[in-house]
Amino acid sequence: MGGQTHRSEPYHLTSLPVISYSKSQRAISDWPKEFLEIAKRYGSKILVEAGPNLLHQLLDANVIDQIHITQTTRRSDDATSPVFDLSRIKDWTVILQEMDEENAFEIYRRD
Repeated sequence: MGGQTHRSEPYHLTSLPVISYSKSQRAISDWPKEFLEIAKRYGSKILVEAGPNLLHQLLDANVIDQIHITQTTRRSDDATSPVFDLSRIKDWTVILQEMDEENAFEIYRRD
């Protein structure tokens, strides 16, 4: 997860290993290598909770094979808030889609 998410949510309560990425602490230039090291230490199933900036980096590095996205009709009041570019996964397969009045929860898989 990104550093801001880690600082603002109660991940210290989980019993699972939590790794936080903060570019202010350590820039990562080789995500595939980073993921190999994480897999060696914790196992090959890695869940990434990422905002748009980190997710774009991981997609560029080709280390993500499945994405769970919640799209909402609610908008942030902060015009500088990053937005995920859905065109980045336009060729992926939607394997689940659930919707309510405000939200769409979707799971995409890289083919």
